[in-house]
Amino acid sequence: MRPPDKKLLLFRENPVNKGIFDLDNKNEFSKFQYFRLETPKSEYLLRQGAKYILESWNNGAKTLHTGLIPIGINNCYYADHLEMKGERKIHSLMIVYLDIEKSISKILYFNQYSKKSTNMSINFCREYVNGLA
Repeated sequence: MRPPDKKLLLFRENPVNKGIFDLDNKNEFSKFQYFRLETPKSEYLLRQGAKYILESWNNGAKTLHTGLIPIGINNCYYADHLEMKGERKIHSLMIVYLDIEKSISKILYFNQYSKKSTNMSINFCREYVNGLA
């Protein structure tokens, strides 16, 4: 099986707009250039185990809305990114490292790669991160 296409992205918290994280090199990634970090309010996201929410917009259209679910490793979370290509839904898996004290986030973005369930995705993320150690 071919390994998934992945990209490592570095985001830094905007010094003026707290809670907004800007992509370091905007030329390397076109799916979202920044994200807003918030705590979840909806019951659905809380039931899913989300500790935070990532949201982003482009020209008024929401391009990212996902919950960050802890994977059992400090500051590491599972998230997914849903894109619509016409009628087709495309899911991409993300491993998100969040260091709020240092105002940085690293996202390992697995383009067009997903698992069948949240539990399988969390296990994949955990195994992947443990394999990097």
